[in-house]
Amino acid sequence: MSRWPEFAPGTLAETTHRWLAFSGGPDSVCLLHQLIQLEASENLTVVHVDHGLDAQSSQRARHAVELAQALGIDCRLERLDRSELDRTGGPEAAARHARYARLQSLMSADDYLLTAHHADDQIETMLLRLLRGSGARGLSGMQSLRPLKPGWLARPLLQWSQQHIHDYLQQHQLTAIDDSTNYDCSLDRNFLRHRVLPLIAKRWPGYRHSLLQSIELMAAAGRTLEAQAESDFEQLLHMQADEITLEIEPWLKLEPVYAFEVIRHWCRTTSIEPPPAARLQEFFEQCQSAATDRQPTLDWQPASLRRWSDALWLDRTPKPPANWQLHGMLDDKHELDIELPHDIYRFRYEQMLAGRVRFRKNGNIT
Repeated sequence: MSRWPEFAPGTLAETTHRWLAFSGGPDSVCLLHQLIQLEASENLTVVHVDHGLDAQSSQRARHAVELAQALGIDCRLERLDRSELDRTGGPEAAARHARYARLQSLMSADDYLLTAHHADDQIETMLLRLLRGSGARGLSGMQSLRPLKPGWLARPLLQWSQQHIHDYLQQHQLTAIDDSTNYDCSLDRNFLRHRVLPLIAKRWPGYRHSLLQSIELMAAAGRTLEAQAESDFEQLLHMQADEITLEIEPWLKLEPVYAFEVIRHWCRTTSIEPPPAARLQEFFEQCQSAATDRQPTLDWQPASLRRWSDALWLDRTPKPPANWQLHGMLDDKHELDIELPHDIYRFRYEQMLAGRVRFRKNGNIT
């Protein structure tokens, strides 16, 4: 093993149980084989998640199970339902979010979820985030170990290159799935991998080392910026009616880069994915120019940020109940009872409010 890079520190720490996200591709086959060689397959469950987004998905799932069995390990197969694939952000993001949600549902407290992300994945992630206008935290790339409720997400191969993995498979005569969807250049990551990066490599052969070095520098800068954001957040924090709000005027006096990082910190403390940088910029400018009686609002999935009075309010967007429909006729009071999965509400149509929907629960309008 001495000719190969080491596993990222801390990714194989003692834990109650390990779950390996196993696609059957070269990266996950490499990782599974090494875990077996290191006698780290005890308390390990190998899981393949079939997202069902393309015609070959089921075939790949069967092949993944066979590959794991050939290495002496059983592979648990999890199939996603179409309803689990929230399309927000495109098919790549939808499949990724649904896959992680299913894997997290299998984990217990302090379990480790192992994925086979490597250094080339790290570079692609950093460049994609750069093109989307991410800040220092986003440009610092993927962490080798980070919290993932209810346990941890670990990436042991983050110091390995794709070439290392290819060479490892050759040396140990290992086979893996060649997923045809990885060549679909309508997907952003594939376009970057197959069209853009080969051109960069021709012009700058050492770009991988340079970008990985930049990722480390951005990680250090991100930690500094996050510490400042936490301090600013504590100073701006104000409680109103048992809700956390931020004082608007001091927030608007911050440099935009710090103001945006305060919002990102606020989102992270409430386990909300922060809004895109461009949307934050637009909201910041609206708050600067809006009259005091206006209420600029930034809506994104899964939350909304709004200015009201002299404060900023962050609200999580409630998920609508699944699989329900409204049937019936409004009574002479323009009202109708609605039975939802967990309660009964009264629907009122108020014509003077341009069709605004209001719900009455237990006699109170909600």
